[in-house]
Amino acid sequence: MIVVTTAVGASGWGAPAATWPAVFCPLVLAGGGRGGYLCHMSATAFALSSLETIVGRFAGRRLMVLGDLMLDHYLWGRCERISPEAPVPVVDIERESSSLGGAGNVAANLAALGAEPVLVGVMGDDPRAQQLLDAFTERGVNTRTLVRDRTRPTTIK
Repeated sequence: MIVVTTAVGASGWGAPAATWPAVFCPLVLAGGGRGGYLCHMSATAFALSSLETIVGRFAGRRLMVLGDLMLDHYLWGRCERISPEAPVPVVDIERESSSLGGAGNVAANLAALGAEPVLVGVMGDDPRAQQLLDAFTERGVNTRTLVRDRTRPTTIK
């Protein structure tokens, strides 16, 4: 998803953001919050040539990413039945996997687009933090500005 803001327009990427096609339309609640509708999105909002131009401008740009550092953790398995105590699936876990989440995922995506992300954030000083550092190194994300805090665990969700 690309969110166009005035800051992007003002940064020299062409016309002010207000004149760009609508790319992100928030849900507008109607009827006292009981319903809603999405605004119309322009057909040119996702023109390939426009997106290629925008993506091409990331190359070589040094961008700061400030935010929560976390691991997204997934459990994979089979559900054979529903619990008799509550209406929840009982899963036989076959494997687990983790991936970058939060600001770390944003930084990795920017690096994949050719930018030079400078990631700023706090994580624990535990094995999960090492997983994060390894993933950042593997994806070319600068980790010099990360803080390891021994008094807190690395966030996992």
